[in-house]
Amino acid sequence: MANQINRAKMNIYASLTILIWATAFPVTRMIGDQIDQYALALIRCVSASVLLLAIGAFNKISIPKDRNTWIKIIVAGVCGFAIYIVVFSLGLHSITSATSSIIIALVPIMVAIGSRIIYKEKISISGWISIFTAFGGVVVLMCWNGVLSINAGALWTLSAAFLFFIYNMLTRELTKTLTSLEVITYAMTVAAIALLVFVPHTIGVIQTASTSAVLWAVYLGVLPSAVSYFFWAKAMDYADKTSSVTNFMFITPILATILGLIMLHEAPDAGTFIGGGIIIASLIVFNLKK
Repeated sequence: MANQINRAKMNIYASLTILIWATAFPVTRMIGDQIDQYALALIRCVSASVLLLAIGAFNKISIPKDRNTWIKIIVAGVCGFAIYIVVFSLGLHSITSATSSIIIALVPIMVAIGSRIIYKEKISISGWISIFTAFGGVVVLMCWNGVLSINAGALWTLSAAFLFFIYNMLTRELTKTLTSLEVITYAMTVAAIALLVFVPHTIGVIQTASTSAVLWAVYLGVLPSAVSYFFWAKAMDYADKTSSVTNFMFITPILATILGLIMLHEAPDAGTFIGGGIIIASLIVFNLKK
């Protein structure tokens, strides 16, 4: 009975996380013409860190004292949030929400490859086939409009996926001594501090942007950047294994596509359907066979 309750709680938290995460794709694209990537990164990280610090204080999280731990937290915060949000936003300037979400969904496979290299974790033959097929899907997405005219937005988003891969690998190390909430709180706070250099620029952007655009930027900080990660950590706490939660990531491209269609009237092109279909199918096979 207890296992069923825990699984139900895991499903609720993971579902809420994925739904909130999916909104980040169309919302970022929607306000991109008023709030650029630098201002958005600062607003998101400051809003998120303030909320996470409040949640952390309520939960009485501890402060790391080890120097090496802080080095990992700093790298995780800079790569996983500060730079990630900038390149993620740059990518959405020229690709749809659907395409962006599909490329970001490659992160679990990147983590698996990284774990194979660093931790010597085995990947089955079907897993390797899925990996190469998935990256073949990325090539389709990036080169659909011509082999010689690779989409810059797809390259930026692929860079964002790689940065988030680094964050995940560091998180794996950090959660051996820290809680998930402690890792996300301190990493996000580091990112906010690193982005303070853009305060003058951001003030100017806010003065010219509409009130709704600023509120949407704060929304991206409060929900996709803070609350969703807190829910994700809670889902992990109730899960019997990590893959039970990460399976939900395969739903993100579907939700992002639907939201992009509703909010921005984005109609995915044939390249998105073909390349995206290859990637999603590869991800499902990889997760089932790994």
